[in-house]
Amino acid sequence: MNRTLLRVSTLVLPFAWAACSDSPLQPTVERDPVTAEARFASVSSAAALQAALDDAATDGRRSTIYVRGAIELKEPLTYVGDHDLTLVGSRGARIVGPTNPIAPPSSSAARVGEETVGDALQVLGEPDLTVRNIDFEGQSGHGIYFELTDDASGTVRVNLNRTTFAGQGLSAVWVEDQKGGSEAAPDPIESNASIYVSLTRVNVFDTGKANGASSICSQLDEDLGCEWADFDGMRFNEGGRGGITFFFRDVDFRGNFGDGIEFDEIGDGSVVGTVVNSSFNENGAQLQFPVDVEDGFDIDEAGDGGLKLAMINTEVNDNIDEGVDLDENGSGDAAFAAFYLEATGNVDENIKITESEDDPVGAGDIVLSLFNVTADGSLDSRGARFEEFGEGGVRGVINGSSFSENTEDDGLRVDEEGDGSIALILRRVSTNGNDGQGIQMTEDGTGDIGLSLTRSESTGNGNTAVELEEEDAGGHDVTVRNSTITGAGGEKSLDVIEDGDGSSTVTIRNSTIDPAPDSSGDVVFN
Repeated sequence: MNRTLLRVSTLVLPFAWAACSDSPLQPTVERDPVTAEARFASVSSAAALQAALDDAATDGRRSTIYVRGAIELKEPLTYVGDHDLTLVGSRGARIVGPTNPIAPPSSSAARVGEETVGDALQVLGEPDLTVRNIDFEGQSGHGIYFELTDDASGTVRVNLNRTTFAGQGLSAVWVEDQKGGSEAAPDPIESNASIYVSLTRVNVFDTGKANGASSICSQLDEDLGCEWADFDGMRFNEGGRGGITFFFRDVDFRGNFGDGIEFDEIGDGSVVGTVVNSSFNENGAQLQFPVDVEDGFDIDEAGDGGLKLAMINTEVNDNIDEGVDLDENGSGDAAFAAFYLEATGNVDENIKITESEDDPVGAGDIVLSLFNVTADGSLDSRGARFEEFGEGGVRGVINGSSFSENTEDDGLRVDEEGDGSIALILRRVSTNGNDGQGIQMTEDGTGDIGLSLTRSESTGNGNTAVELEEEDAGGHDVTVRNSTITGAGGEKSLDVIEDGDGSSTVTIRNSTIDPAPDSSGDVVFN
C-alpha cells in the first residue's frame, strides 16, 4: 500500500475549488440589470404586473419591476423573453394564488407543463431572474416555474433574496433545462447554458402536497405511492453541456412533502455548491410515484462532470428518507466537505454518498473533509454510508465527529466495490451505541484498506465495534492510536478480515481493545 495518501491531510479539500472561476465558496456579486437609461415599473395589481412583465420582455430597459402589497392571481403570470428580470417587493409584497385545479401528472419524469394553471410565475427564455422581498403563497402549482430554451447559452442566474414560499401544490421553484412541455408532448431542451443559483434568507415550507383529491396522498398505504409526482421544495434540472453552481446562506426548507431541495444534472457539467447557516428539516412526508420517499438535500449528477458540496453550520434533520443524499454517476469525484453539520434523526441514512453505481467504469473518488459532524440517531439505518462502485476510491479526513445511536444498522459504513482503495484518517470520532457495527469498511477489488484511527471510540454497539474486510488481492494498513474499541455483550471489538491473496498489517498504540482483536487470513498485529 502507498502510505503517502494516508499522511496527506485533506483539510484543504473544501477550499480546493475556491480558486475556480465558478466557485460557490463566496457569493457572486449580483449583476445590476438596470442601466442609467432604465425606466422602472411600480405595480400593485395582477393586471399591472402582467403588463409590466410584457413590457420588460420586449424592452430590457424596463426589466426592474417594483411590487407593492398583496397581489392575488386568478391565472399565472408569464414572462417570455431573454432580457434580465428583477422583481423587488415593498409594503409587504405577496403574490397569492392562483388556486386553479390542475390535472396530476402520472410519472416523476414529467412535469405538468405550460398548461399548468396553478403556477404564480412562468418564465420561458434565458434571462437572469432576481426576486427580492416578495413572498409567494398558496399556489396550486409552482411558485416559480422557469424553463430554459434549447438555444440558451452562457450562465443563467437565479437570485432569490428575503423571499418565502409557502403552500405550493407542486414546487416552490422549478428550473428546467432537461425536458419541458407536458408529458403528452415532451420538449427536449438540454441547452448549453449553465445555471447559477443564489439563495439568501429564503424560506420554503409545506410545498408539494397539491390540493383537492390528491391531498389524501399523504394517507396512502406505503406500497401505493401518490399520483402527484416528485415535486420538491425546489428542483433544478440541468442537461446539455452546462453545469450547476449554487450558494445558499440563511435558508430554511422545512416540512415539504417531497425532497427539501433536489439538483439533477445529466450532461457534461458538474454540480458545485456551498451551503451556510441553513436547515433542511422534516421533509419528504408524502410518498411519491413511483413509490419513493424523499430526502432533505439531494444531488444527482450523471455524465462527465463531478459533484462538490460544502456545508457549513447547517442542519439536515428528521427527514423521511436520507438527510444528505449525494449520487455521482460519472467520471468525476464526489467531494463532500462539512463543518459543524448536524444530520440526525433521518429515517434512512443521515448522510449517504454513492459514486458510480450506474457507471461502474467511472474513475471518480469519494473525497471527504468532515469536521465536527453529528450523524446520530437514524431511525432505521446508518449514521453515514459512503459507497464507491467504480475504479475510484474513498479517501479523506473525518475529525471531531459522531456516528452514534443509529437504529437498525451501523454508525459509519464505507464500501469500495471496485479496484480502488479506502484511505481514511479518523480523529476524535465516536461510533457508540449503534444497533449494527460501529465502523464497517469493505473493499471488494484489488485495492487496499488504509485506516488511521486516533483518539476515537467505538463502544456499546450491537455488533462488532470495528470490522475491516478485504476480499480480493489487496491488504490492510491500519493504525490505531489512543483509542477505545470495545465489544458489548460478547461481540467482537476489532476484527480484521483478509479473504484474498493480500497481506495486512495492524499497528496498535496506547489503546484499549477489549476483547482482544480478532483476524482471519494473513494479518500481522504490531
